[in-house]
Amino acid sequence: MIKLESLQELLNIEQENLKKLDTEKLRLLIGSLRYSVRQCERELNSRFADNPLGTSTE
Repeated sequence: MIKLESLQELLNIEQENLKKLDTEKLRLLIGSLRYSVRQCERELNSRFADNPLGTSTE
């Protein structure tokens, strides 16, 4: 499990500073982003399963 502080530090990096990250931190950033994308996809799929027409329920 990644520490929230570490994730926040990685996500706050600016584009030009990506070249300064070591390989381990770049891999950690990629893994964290993939995990976040999967979580978002699961949430969207869940909402679509509950509401196939895609209309807002809020």
